[in-house]
Amino acid sequence: MLLVMAALVVGLVAAEAGVASARGHGGHRGRPTPTAASGTVSCSVKAVVVFNPPLQASATGTSAVTLHAQLVKCSATGMHGRTTGHIAVGMGTVASNTCTAPSSTPALGGIGVRWTPPSRVAGSTLSDTSTGTLTTLANGKVEISYSGITVAGSFATTTGTATLDSRDTASNLGSACSGTGLDAVAFGGNATL
Repeated sequence: MLLVMAALVVGLVAAEAGVASARGHGGHRGRPTPTAASGTVSCSVKAVVVFNPPLQASATGTSAVTLHAQLVKCSATGMHGRTTGHIAVGMGTVASNTCTAPSSTPALGGIGVRWTPPSRVAGSTLSDTSTGTLTTLANGKVEISYSGITVAGSFATTTGTATLDSRDTASNLGSACSGTGLDAVAFGGNATL
């Protein structure tokens, strides 16, 4: 259940964080200005939610939450060459003793994606007005799914999807939080925008 909590924290704090700007490096003399890529992109996702200080059942105070994600092995229609996406956003704070999980995911606020090469591909902003789904898999890991993701900027759509599975079981994450502390939760999966 702690993994579910981490996923909910990501979505909840993202909703509060507002739109994170996607940065491009175009417009400088001698460099091309990035343009919004059209079509769709499908990527593998590697993400980690970091808690500083670590979440621990006996802790007091608050922990800063940061999301780091890479969209890799991307296949994009309408593009030549390879592109990857990068997300790094501070997502606010949570109580440091947060070791229980809510029962559903919140709607996501805007999250900026910086695509590489940034000199050619403009950034995207992701949001989802619906809540995602949480499923505990037979192997004890948690799956988080969002559909109907709205993308502004590159790869604009209103039908984006993302499915992420925890790298560890909910039981192991709960044990870490009850013990020495939980400093990060890793996810892997895929997204189509």
